[in-house]
Amino acid sequence: MEHPTLTETDQVVCINEGVYSGSLTYGKIYQFTFFDNNKRQYKIKDDKNKSRWYPTYCFDAASVLVPHIVDIQFDEPEYMSSNAIDVTITFNDGHQRWCTFITPDIMKNLDGEFIVEGSQLFFYGNPHLIIVSELSDRFIKESVSYITKHGKIIESTLLLK
Repeated sequence: MEHPTLTETDQVVCINEGVYSGSLTYGKIYQFTFFDNNKRQYKIKDDKNKSRWYPTYCFDAASVLVPHIVDIQFDEPEYMSSNAIDVTITFNDGHQRWCTFITPDIMKNLDGEFIVEGSQLFFYGNPHLIIVSELSDRFIKESVSYITKHGKIIESTLLLK
């Protein structure tokens, strides 16, 4: 992301807490005191009230609307313990996206396509499939929150029309 016109009075919004969770907050606007184009870093006062350098990939222009989740619906919760579960996510701007959560054990029991005798291909080409260790309401919601705070919720879901 190029920022050649930014000045010291500009603000940025956090779009990826990444490894800086606890120091940065997803969706929060920060004023930076310096921008180093060579190192691709902003110097900002973080949530711990410390001035530190942070990489530009954690931020975007403050005018950018950062998607916030307002609702998570489980499409067929009665199947959550024994099957994959489809999840519909509603964002603050009203649009909805969906994804599927599944465990490795459930995937292992699916019928795959035989590629080589005795071996099966189970999965490919679905970026909206999220593999987790357990299918529970709490864990799925925490997983969605984690993915969102790391700036990956849009690319991990498909738009509902």
